[in-house]
Amino acid sequence: MQDRVKALLKRNEDLKKQRQYWFPLYEALARYVFQRKQNFTTDRAEGPFLLNQVYDSTAIHAAHMMASSILGQVWPNPFESFEFVPQVAQEDAVFSDAFDMMTTVNEVMPANLAIPEAGVMTSFGEAILDAVVFGTGGIVVQETGDIKVPIVCKAVDAKCASYAENEHGQIDTVYQEKEFTVATLVQRYGLENVSEKIRKLYEAPDGKHLDEKVKVLHVIEPRRERNPLKLGNQDMPFASIHIEIDQKHLLLESGYEENPVIIFRFWKNVGEVLGRSPAMDALADIRALNKLVEIFEKTGEMGLDPPKLVATDDIVGAGKIPWGPGAWIATHKSGLTGTDKGGRAIEPVMTVTNPSWAIQQISNLRDNIQQYFMLDKLTDLSNRSRQTLGEANIRNELRQFMTGPMLTRLIVELVGPFLDRCFNILLQLGAFGVIEGSRQDMQLQMAGISPKYISQDFMMHRMGGLKGYRINYISPAARLMKLEEAQGLDSLTQFVLMLAQVQPDVVHNFDFDEAVRTRQRLSGASQKILRSPAKVRQLREQAAAAQAQQMQVAQEMGQASTFAEAAKGVKDIGAAGLNL
Repeated sequence: MQDRVKALLKRNEDLKKQRQYWFPLYEALARYVFQRKQNFTTDRAEGPFLLNQVYDSTAIHAAHMMASSILGQVWPNPFESFEFVPQVAQEDAVFSDAFDMMTTVNEVMPANLAIPEAGVMTSFGEAILDAVVFGTGGIVVQETGDIKVPIVCKAVDAKCASYAENEHGQIDTVYQEKEFTVATLVQRYGLENVSEKIRKLYEAPDGKHLDEKVKVLHVIEPRRERNPLKLGNQDMPFASIHIEIDQKHLLLESGYEENPVIIFRFWKNVGEVLGRSPAMDALADIRALNKLVEIFEKTGEMGLDPPKLVATDDIVGAGKIPWGPGAWIATHKSGLTGTDKGGRAIEPVMTVTNPSWAIQQISNLRDNIQQYFMLDKLTDLSNRSRQTLGEANIRNELRQFMTGPMLTRLIVELVGPFLDRCFNILLQLGAFGVIEGSRQDMQLQMAGISPKYISQDFMMHRMGGLKGYRINYISPAARLMKLEEAQGLDSLTQFVLMLAQVQPDVVHNFDFDEAVRTRQRLSGASQKILRSPAKVRQLREQAAAAQAQQMQVAQEMGQASTFAEAAKGVKDIGAAGLNL
């Protein structure tokens, strides 16, 4: 075990060395764009913030606006961001109970993710902002075991984590360094599990060492040696190991069925593990703007309080001339330079009086920075000109072309894995129902509770190694990305109906049921408004049976009417014969 601890600590140092090449870039980004993460190292340097070196907040505001806009488009709230649907939605390939189960899922999942204590919105906001600035962000999704708050999320600090990828380019290894006080460390891991040194510090008289800092390494990585047939957490697919770094002491080892840490990259170069960001692309303009604003401010001060030439009898030396607002530049009387030949004892030094060129350049740089952060595409709320529906659609399509790849990557790397993780946690807690005939089923029935059951269709897919569901994203970003496909479906539907007026049997080419379900998915409307295929089939059978019964009744009534008319005719003939 000691050899294993040493191996993990060595790998941590190797991963940190790979990140250290990025530290100068991260430090510049933190200084100009994300000031509350200055001193971008795992060892926080104490001291004043570098606010006296930052003269413009355009990039700071743009980064926060971009992160907020992205969050609002991919995750406005849990109730308007996603829906779960059965894995297969063909009419003859899914049981009705699968739709019933997914209805339960779509009620339970948003309700649990909307709990304030779960921290979902806060974690998403911090993670996306990290990605916008530093290129890499992530969140941890933990199971609490408390049915009241079953899921708790928090953002991964980009400053303190190192990563490694698997063969598919997905991050599956996370090394995080954290700092705890002695008191907090003992509370979290227990006095019996900490090192001998920490026990002595904790038990010292007067508690004088309780606030001393202790570094802890938390490792989450695929477990390379395990027995899949065992049920203990030390044989789970992902290992979770906590180590006291200084003492090389193992604090805790456990495991996860799946990686609880979800890491995503805003952009990524081939061969690199860490991500790239819009702030990195804009950094040159950000620094140029900062320097230009600094000069402009100093120029304004010089205009309001220019430096002055002051005559003196002293010897001016050292070859250094003071300069700046209000400075006094001493010159010997023999070198007076006034308009009168005798010169003046004190006169102002002329400075730049027309800084319009700087104002224009500052404006240009600010516009450039906002475009780097795509604010013109993400926050396009301009309504100064009236537009037709076609013009508005074209505008939305252009926005989708520009922002679609970025938002798609975010959904694939962050939102999708996050929902998968939350689904599995709630499924294990029985929040979606129990297996019919299981012990939980019997316990609920004995307690007088009518249980909900896990879908047979879902279990069949799970046994086949599949998820048993698919996610339909209904966020504003998802609807925007599906806009063109939705318009294509609408055009095709109108064309088929128009052509059917000339040749009715052309409708046999068109599956109206599938068109309705596809349009619901593309529009982002809730699937609650649609019945399951099995229910639709049942209603059609009932309608067909009712129609057949009506036809039979009508036929019988028609026959009765015919018989009545025939009888009346015979009676009339008989009456006519008597008259003869």
